[in-house]
Amino acid sequence: MKKTFFIIALFAVMLFASSATNHRVFGTEVGSAAPMLSITDGNKAIDLNSLRGSYVLLTFWSSTDAPSRVACNNYTTAIRNLQNAQRVRHISVNLDRSAGLFNQIVTRDNLDSDAQFNVQGKQAERIIADYDLDNGYGSYLIGPDGHIAAINPSISNLITI
Repeated sequence: MKKTFFIIALFAVMLFASSATNHRVFGTEVGSAAPMLSITDGNKAIDLNSLRGSYVLLTFWSSTDAPSRVACNNYTTAIRNLQNAQRVRHISVNLDRSAGLFNQIVTRDNLDSDAQFNVQGKQAERIIADYDLDNGYGSYLIGPDGHIAAINPSISNLITI
């Protein structure tokens, strides 16, 4: 009886230890693996997995959320001015319901149109859920390994990279 109990207890400890260390944890906290992201917007498409090996600044914004729009502008300007801009890829995801409004803002704010993606409908709902954007928009700096390195990083953080 003691031997059976010991084997069951040992198996439970091994199962717990291996499950705690062997699975990937996706989330929106620093150190977590970034949630999957694949976007198609007209003729442009981006897949976060294809950008592994580089830093990715993933910015979420909307025309109705002034702080996120300002942050997108600031990040765009900063990355344009970086000497090592090829080390940081900026992907900007707009969640406006109007593609026309999105296009006007991209032109008016002089944003890099190749880095801008407008998502709507089910695709937007999935991204909002995956990146916990119900409480506001923000930015994630994703490291070369696919893990979140910083949330709403400062421009000085980007420069040090």
